[in-house]
Amino acid sequence: MPIPTTAKAIDLSALATSRDDDERDAASHAAASDRARSLFPLPNGRLVAGINALDTRVLFNEVFESDMYWRHGIRPRPGSTVFDVGANIGMYSLCLDERFSDLHIHAFEPIPRVFEALARNARGCRNASVIPHAYGLSNHDGDEVFVFDRFMSYAGSSHLSELRKVLPRSVGGSHSGPFVPSRWASAILDESVMTGAIADGGLVRVLRRMLRTRPGRTVVTSGWLALYALLVARRAIFLSRVRGRVRTLSDVKQELGVTAIDLLKIDVEGAELDVLGGVAEPDWRSIRQLVLELHDVDDRLASCVRLLESKGFRVVTEDEPRPARRLLKIHQVYASRG
Repeated sequence: MPIPTTAKAIDLSALATSRDDDERDAASHAAASDRARSLFPLPNGRLVAGINALDTRVLFNEVFESDMYWRHGIRPRPGSTVFDVGANIGMYSLCLDERFSDLHIHAFEPIPRVFEALARNARGCRNASVIPHAYGLSNHDGDEVFVFDRFMSYAGSSHLSELRKVLPRSVGGSHSGPFVPSRWASAILDESVMTGAIADGGLVRVLRRMLRTRPGRTVVTSGWLALYALLVARRAIFLSRVRGRVRTLSDVKQELGVTAIDLLKIDVEGAELDVLGGVAEPDWRSIRQLVLELHDVDDRLASCVRLLESKGFRVVTEDEPRPARRLLKIHQVYASRG
């Protein structure tokens, strides 16, 4: 007996619905799998969202294992508001969440893929209220082009050309100083051990002994230069440029209804003065403390100190103790009101 037309339609509709459900389930499982692959355990036992394992480990070392953010009396008060500018995946906010209580944190990150990890980590905070914002802070309201390296997200910036100024010309930078490969090789080796990127084992001890002799330095630096060339090629292939929004601190502060910022942390890879340039004169008195990482390009450190002192802050600066960061002219700036 022929099957009625209506029955055929019903069967085909059910089949289409089943196929749609299967596709949705597959997409859901794929998304869940992607989320699981982007979760990484920290040495303190916490599981966090990140871009990759090494990137996450380096950020953990910088924020949790180093005391660079907590020197010279920099501490948030309970119940206060913190602005985390250049939040990346939110490691600084996570540290605040573990070390202090009852904080209201606004975390700013303009690169979309990095922001996704920040938003996930913000939801996992227990002692602090962390609100992620998918834009950066600068001296204007508009769009910027940011560079994004999925292997080193912490080096993303809209000011990559300025960061090149700290590198010698012979390796693609614009600095006029000499390039001493053995010094860079030794600094990168120390940095890799400090951050946990490589274990401080027998191979590291052999490399350090080799760096103390002329023949050994020649071998190690030759290998390092070859590795550096590969890294440059990799960045040329994988480095991407993404558009992100930036706003001024004062506009955001007013929109959020924030009356006082107890602690302003800035780590924006070369755009530090732009962030400070977005603070309107009346808002300076509402900021109690600042801590920022600054690349001393074009006398930026002196300019920053003069600006902060003119706004009534007591300012302390420190050279980075780690050799690689010293070569990159990175300084820490601490500012507080007396």
